[in-house]
Amino acid sequence: MDPAQECTITVENGASDNRVLVELVGQVLEAQKEKEKAFFALAERFRILSRAKDLM
Repeated sequence: MDPAQECTITVENGASDNRVLVELVGQVLEAQKEKEKAFFALAERFRILSRAKDLM
C-alpha cells in the first residue's frame, strides 16, 4: 500500500487532520532515514573499492 492509499484510508476511518499530518510526517522521516542508509552503504562500498584500487 502506498502512502496516498494509507492517507485515504486514515481519513476514511475518521482520523483527525492533525493525526493524518503526524502519520505523513512520520512516513517522510522514515523514508529519509532509508535514503540515508542507502547513501551511506553506497559510500562505504565506494570507499572500499577505492581503497582496493589504491592497493593495486
